Amino acid sequence: MKKYIFLIVCVFLGACVFKNSPKYISEDYFKAVQEDDFRRIKSYVYVPASIQSELSTKEIDERLNEKLSKLKEKLAQHGGVKEVKITDKKELNSELTELQIELIYNDKSIADERLNAVKIDGVWKIIFAL
Repeated sequence: MKKYIFLIVCVFLGACVFKNSPKYISEDYFKAVQEDDFRRIKSYVYVPASIQSELSTKEIDERLNEKLSKLKEKLAQHGGVKEVKITDKKELNSELTELQIELIYNDKSIADERLNAVKIDGVWKIIFAL
């Protein structure tokens, strides 16, 4: 019985670790944009202190909405995203990673994107840049 409980705990913890990775958040970020899930998108985005000191929360949300609207429009033009592939991953340090991403659209076209991810309090987030 203890073996089964141990196995279940290991599987659960492994799943949690998988969901807290630059790969997972980048994939789910594009899915959330496609699904227009602003709450989920915001949970993946980190706004650096330098931007927070320059702009109000309302202005940050407006700029984020603008960027997301453009991205959502781009995704819609191609029939949505079929697959998100990480083609290059540069770990700049233990808490900062640069991702080169290949978006494969449903219309079979391909686009390259670059995202920077940062680990904040043990949770990976995508850095919001103006």
